[in-house]
Amino acid sequence: MIDKFEDLINKTENKKMYEIARNIQKLSLIGQLSAALVHEIRNPLTSIKGFLQLIESGIIEKNYFDIIHSEFQRIELILSELLVVTRPQVTVFHKQSIQSIIHHVITLMQPQATLHNIELISNLANEPLWIECDENQLKQVFLNLIKNSIEAMPNGGQIRIDVTKASSFTKIRIIDQGCGIPKDIMDKIGQPFFTTKETGTGLGMMISHQIVKNHKGTIEIQSEETKGTTITIQLPLYTLNIS
Repeated sequence: MIDKFEDLINKTENKKMYEIARNIQKLSLIGQLSAALVHEIRNPLTSIKGFLQLIESGIIEKNYFDIIHSEFQRIELILSELLVVTRPQVTVFHKQSIQSIIHHVITLMQPQATLHNIELISNLANEPLWIECDENQLKQVFLNLIKNSIEAMPNGGQIRIDVTKASSFTKIRIIDQGCGIPKDIMDKIGQPFFTTKETGTGLGMMISHQIVKNHKGTIEIQSEETKGTTITIQLPLYTLNIS
């Protein structure tokens, strides 16, 4: 009888310890996701800050206000898009021009690139390339990737963005002249919470991978230390379904 009572106490204590460990893990994840929220919102805030600095210096164009307005809207969208980390999202796809998306992203990133003495060079296919996508989600991917390239180039340089057609896919390549990625951590890029940045969370690349996967595309990373990184994204071209 005493042995059974001791067994019951031990089971109860083990259950309590399990619940405590589980709650600690939940709190840790909440903290990491909160940090990710700051990381993701920093992108549009950086763009807004850049355009406000241009306006303050006397360079005023109407499209600056349109872009600032769209970036505020994107901050609102990011709050819902971050849910891709925790559960699948209902993504609404529309026919869009990949060149138009890339052109808009380059315009957004231009102030930050100029601030870091970096030239953004684009080579976009002449023929219209249409894809089915959630435009804001893909913009988030390209903004993340170009921002990473800028941060990897403290001494300035060039970032090239190429858009070409490859059979039934469009191929987008982002080529930088940055510090590159060491071979021993290449396989970890895109894993949850893995980052080489002191203030990063690693969720930016994770979210980018997930978004591209949801668009039935692929991401390939090639890198060499001190020479730079090339990120290649392939997305299926829009096809008209005739039933």
